[in-house]
Amino acid sequence: MLPDNRKPMPKQPFSTDGCSAGMSWIFRHVLRQPPPWEHACITHDMAYWQGGTAAERSHADRLLMVRVCLNGYPVIAFLMWLAVRIGGHPLLPLPWRWGYGHRYGRCYDSARSTTDREEASRP
Repeated sequence: MLPDNRKPMPKQPFSTDGCSAGMSWIFRHVLRQPPPWEHACITHDMAYWQGGTAAERSHADRLLMVRVCLNGYPVIAFLMWLAVRIGGHPLLPLPWRWGYGHRYGRCYDSARSTTDREEASRP
């Protein structure tokens, strides 16, 4: 998944830890392989890095849950969804918050489209 170029790009470069809470580390060091859903975590991190509307966050979280579930881990999928819903709010001072590529203090983008914003900013 590539960033949405219609939205403001974050100032911080993209970073990811794979699957948070040490999940990727445990899989790699104990099981000697990445989690089978790690690609879903990285896609989810890309969405969180860029930020956006509350609806886009909800969609990214649901997509993560579905992808992990489709890999055969429905309980882990639900627990991951719950964790990101609780711990990913943009106003939490955490390095994995929604919009973490932007400066802290940025909340959700408005639901207005980029075209609407561009038209509203014209003289």
